[in-house]
Amino acid sequence: MQSSPLPTTAGRSMQDRRVLEICRVPFVGGAERISLDSARAVSAAGGRAMVACPPGGALQAAVLDAGLEWRPIRGLSGRRGVISDLARSAWATAANSGALAALAADARVDVIHAHHPIGALQAARAAGPAGARLVLHVHETLPAPRQYVALQGWLRKRCDAFVCVSNEGRELIRGLGVEEERIHLVYNAAEPVFFGRPQPARLGPGPHIGVFGVLEPRKGHADLIQALARLSATHRAAQLWIVGELSYAQNDSYVADLRALATSLGLTDRVHFLGRRSDIAELMTAMDVVALPSRRLESLPTVLLEATALGRPCVATSVGGVREIIEDGTTGWIVPPEAPAALAMALDSALGQRAAQIGRAARSMARARFSPARFEQNLLGVFGQLMVTDVAPA
Repeated sequence: MQSSPLPTTAGRSMQDRRVLEICRVPFVGGAERISLDSARAVSAAGGRAMVACPPGGALQAAVLDAGLEWRPIRGLSGRRGVISDLARSAWATAANSGALAALAADARVDVIHAHHPIGALQAARAAGPAGARLVLHVHETLPAPRQYVALQGWLRKRCDAFVCVSNEGRELIRGLGVEEERIHLVYNAAEPVFFGRPQPARLGPGPHIGVFGVLEPRKGHADLIQALARLSATHRAAQLWIVGELSYAQNDSYVADLRALATSLGLTDRVHFLGRRSDIAELMTAMDVVALPSRRLESLPTVLLEATALGRPCVATSVGGVREIIEDGTTGWIVPPEAPAALAMALDSALGQRAAQIGRAARSMARARFSPARFEQNLLGVFGQLMVTDVAPA
């Protein structure tokens, strides 16, 4: 589970270097948080960081709030199948490719850091003429998503490095036939505030269970609501707090369905939808348990890094790289996805006598493995290595 060895030139080589971050969506999910962390790290090391993303969303606001440079690109609609269907997204890809090429040339970019294969595809036109290195940050895991399958030959040829957030992600890239020296394991980090002692939000009587993240079906909120109904036998006053915004507008019906499910189970007064919030650390500190009931498509979930850093007991499903964060029964509890009964049993355990012990163990693990300093050192090490070597992909 250890990260790749670090080049000693990382900090020095970032002085006055320019890095362009590319995000394909306007909202802030796990991948977008990592893009922001990367940009902050580059700036702190004396480089110039720019973030390109669609306008008008939470991500643009976060970039500007952080004092970083923002550049507009077109977003994809997020409709089912669009991301993997290159023909249907060709217009946005072409438009973004031209914009990124002009930006990279004007800013004399050294590294283009993409956070999705489509972003890497859009950046390819910019990387060559600008003499920039192209890095794909891999937030996905096996089984290989369709966009990786469709683009595997191109990715293998055009990307100078692959930064994987988990060992599961490393296996995905190895499966594309990429040489080991171009694959780097760099664990994400929780933001510094989560390693402190935030003042807990005032939520009233509990116990309190929180789920944090974008609202979309793969996140398994319905399973958690059903688990809360089962948990009522032992914790009749337990409250569920759902924190996060819609990923795409077409998921409006998903939220309506969740509200209807809570009503049908008699949980209307115990299931709370808070939307997007800026006081995540305070809310999370107030939780007796943080849950991640995802059904699929998790690599190294940021919410678990944050919760463990705060010392919160966690219950999560066994998807993606979750087991690289949570050791079942030691730093949290792991259950199968789409299993409300098992989820309810684990929540009951997390609200029991071992909660404080598990929380302390989780916090100690997070400090050792997922600190901001470790993330910055490893990621800047990859960038630095690329800029002091002439090795190019085959």
